[in-house]
Amino acid sequence: MSTFAIIGAGLSGMACAHVLQDAGHSVTLFDKARGPGGRMASRRRQWPLADGLTPPFTFDIGAQFLTARDDAFRAQCAQWAEQGVMAQWDDPDHQAHETRWVGIPRMSAITRQMAEGLEIVDDCRISALHREAEGWRLTSDDPEAPQTLGSQVFDQVVFATPSPQSIPLLSAHSSTLTQALQQVEMLPCWTVYIAFDQLLPLDREWDQPEHDDVIQWWAGEHHKPGRGEPPRLIIQATAQWSQTHLEEDPETIQTQLVEHWQALTGQALPAIGLIGAHRWRYAKPQQALGVDWLNDGSLSVCGDACLGGRVESAWCSGHRLGQHLSTQE
Repeated sequence: MSTFAIIGAGLSGMACAHVLQDAGHSVTLFDKARGPGGRMASRRRQWPLADGLTPPFTFDIGAQFLTARDDAFRAQCAQWAEQGVMAQWDDPDHQAHETRWVGIPRMSAITRQMAEGLEIVDDCRISALHREAEGWRLTSDDPEAPQTLGSQVFDQVVFATPSPQSIPLLSAHSSTLTQALQQVEMLPCWTVYIAFDQLLPLDREWDQPEHDDVIQWWAGEHHKPGRGEPPRLIIQATAQWSQTHLEEDPETIQTQLVEHWQALTGQALPAIGLIGAHRWRYAKPQQALGVDWLNDGSLSVCGDACLGGRVESAWCSGHRLGQHLSTQE
């Protein structure tokens, strides 16, 4: 049995962890966020009423849906559907070439299901990696990191984080992996999420404007399976626009994207009950390396930089790396 540290508890990292754990290895995942899931993220909100708060509702602020082409991933999706955390999103307004699936009652339900049975240390940003005779030791500058972190030694370390976050940790230990990841540029995305306390008339459930420089995707969140009220709208900006406006404050982003959405669709929005914005600094790779995973001795990489930014690509990269590592002596 080998001991593995996986840095990044998103879809790719957890897919890798499950394969390794099922093969009998000891696996610990570390993530800087408050919970696992990465860009399969949802935001939970309520707003005040005269006599209390509305029932909680959620926004999918990262991945909006997923498709499945790989046989192994299709099998995994079928299992998630049987477990009740995924449903098909049928859309009468578009003739879909592929089945679109969403997590229910939110996209993060999928990664929460994946997290079950895994040892995940959250709120723990790994700041350095140290090679010692007995293995790899990880350290963190995060005050919330467990005190036992410095006493743990791992045989192998897997990086399942965006390449700009992996490179600083890898640069002192693997020029091979560092040089490969330096070829991958990660693109940003601003997401605006809005809730309304009255009917939101939309002429379609979602759209991906083909020739718009500002908005790449919008959807009526309440139209997804398992969502319900209140009416909600998600707007995601293009990578180019997000890069240009990367450091602007969220309030400015909200105003600009809402105004552009109304001009683009010709639809006026009702009074807004709640609005917010989330910046994904590393949303997807401009061009992935086109490999399942990367490996240099006891260090490995999986995720977006390898296969691409689709949900399926992240899962396949981690799953296949886990299969490879679980067969190594």
